[in-house]
Amino acid sequence: MNEALQIAASLVLLVGLVLTPRARTLSVPARVAVAVLFGALFVQQVLDVLERHRVAWADPVGDAIAGAVPFLWGGLLLLMVDRFHTRRLSAQRAQTDSLIDELPAAVAVLDAGARVVRTSAGWRQLFPSAPLDVPLSESVGPLPEALAAALRRTLADELRGAGDAERVPGEDRWWSWVVSSWQDADASGAIVMIQDVTSRVHRETDRESTQRLAIVGELAAGVAHDMNNLLTVLQLHVESMRRRSGSANEASLRSMEEAVQLASEMTHGVLRLAKPGEDEGRAQVALASLVGDTVRLVRSTLLRKYELVLTSTGRPATLDGSATRLQQMLLNLIVNARDAMPEGGRIDVSVVATEDEAQIRVSDRGPGIAPELLPRIFTPFFTTKGAAGTGLGLSVVRGVAEEHGGRIEVSSEPGEGTTFTITLPVGSHARVPQRRAS
Repeated sequence: MNEALQIAASLVLLVGLVLTPRARTLSVPARVAVAVLFGALFVQQVLDVLERHRVAWADPVGDAIAGAVPFLWGGLLLLMVDRFHTRRLSAQRAQTDSLIDELPAAVAVLDAGARVVRTSAGWRQLFPSAPLDVPLSESVGPLPEALAAALRRTLADELRGAGDAERVPGEDRWWSWVVSSWQDADASGAIVMIQDVTSRVHRETDRESTQRLAIVGELAAGVAHDMNNLLTVLQLHVESMRRRSGSANEASLRSMEEAVQLASEMTHGVLRLAKPGEDEGRAQVALASLVGDTVRLVRSTLLRKYELVLTSTGRPATLDGSATRLQQMLLNLIVNARDAMPEGGRIDVSVVATEDEAQIRVSDRGPGIAPELLPRIFTPFFTTKGAAGTGLGLSVVRGVAEEHGGRIEVSSEPGEGTTFTITLPVGSHARVPQRRAS
């Protein structure tokens, strides 16, 4: 009876030995360990049967295998414990990854060498092409100086740092960020959270600029009123000089009179900014004639080291607008071109008109504008001229273009000069200019 039971147990162990390698739910080491245990027990049962039949070598071999069985059981137990811990750690990591993905900010986990090892969905959306397993500065590009310094301190001393609305070097982007340390039994590193707040910074900048423009507008209205009184005096003196000198200096007097008249119209334009309900002198404006008059006026005031060249092509173009505002726009562009070439040079002004639109281009041959500054040049109060500039010229130019239903574009290459292009609708496509809200 005992022998029959041993034979049955041996068959069960043999079946277990055959099926264990097919148990895909177990890891490979666990399958090997279980197969070895089943094999040892099977061999032990076979040797017990052989001992009953008094086979001489079965007894010592069976004793050796019996001594090894407890060790096999211990190894199997260790593998099961290791498997349990591995599954628990995997579940914890999956839960952590899920929590990180749900955060509104972009999150990256760094190791002790500041290499990116894990990222959240928000991070992958903010930096879609950022690679893993490289330092953070190589993965996402240059970091704000304060963020880089805080990251070094966090990795060295397990500190925490934060920053709000800091600009990314060389880009028109602002980040808010938090850096904190993490540590477990085997490793340590840092967690970096970044939120792109560029739109918020732009809104705040626009609001501040609007407030400053409102203040400047109030001050300019007072200055324009006083300036208009002075221009009236100059106009009277020009007329007096014409009566006394006759026709000897008529050309110079005419240029002076045109300049005084234009300045007077500009001061009236500033006053109308404070009283937008008043008539703004809208009329049909012949664009080529307006540009020609402006170039002739400016040419008489430029130093000899500057060459101002005008070209006009295409059909005659007219639009319903403010001649004073359009002339002010063109004057600003020509003055900017002059300021870009303090040593002198050539300024090209061209008018190209079709049936639907006209383009005014003003080009200089100065040093050009750095690419990182191009997105900001139309921002009120932004200037590259230092104390010599107000930062309002190009803002006014864009405003005038948009008032007349047009747009302004700029192209510039360092060392090659800069070209500003104003595109305006003409003819039946033109519309009455509308003053933008300050």
